[in-house]
Amino acid sequence: MFYEGDKPWGYPERIEEIFSVPEGLKGELFKVHVVDLKRVEDEKILRVFDILAGLGCYLYLMKAETREFERWS
Repeated sequence: MFYEGDKPWGYPERIEEIFSVPEGLKGELFKVHVVDLKRVEDEKILRVFDILAGLGCYLYLMKAETREFERWS
């Protein structure tokens, strides 16, 4: 999640800290990744986007090898 508020992010970063989540569903699936855009240097943000773009390309190529394109649409 990208946050650009005037005050620093001060809320939990885990859904289970806000809502009641069944025990079997707790974990990384419900973690909110917060990027506080006003408090992070531009260079760090750009590095994260580079990593995500690379990961997206990798996943695309993996799907291409297994011909799973139809499942994405």
